Amino acid sequence: NDSKIGTRMSVILDREGKRKGQLLGRSPFMQAVHVDDAAHLLDQMVEVDIVSATASSLKGKLVEPLSAENPLPLGEGRVRVDKRVGF
Repeated sequence: NDSKIGTRMSVILDREGKRKGQLLGRSPFMQAVHVDDAAHLLDQMVEVDIVSATASSLKGKLVEPLSAENPLPLGEGRVRVDKRVGF
């Protein structure tokens, strides 16, 4: 799980977590992902940045919608700006 720290991924938030306002979902790799301050996003797919990991789960931070200031990362510190959609 440590290899996922610093990555961005889509997560489906499908149930409440142990803490107030926390939701739990699954990554594309079926890892459990905890996201704080996300209670309003139950049953939705969101983008998160993975900020920490344990042996059994990941902790994600919600990503703001994509914009010129917040482009989609390509890894290794590179980013893509898609000029076809006005970014």
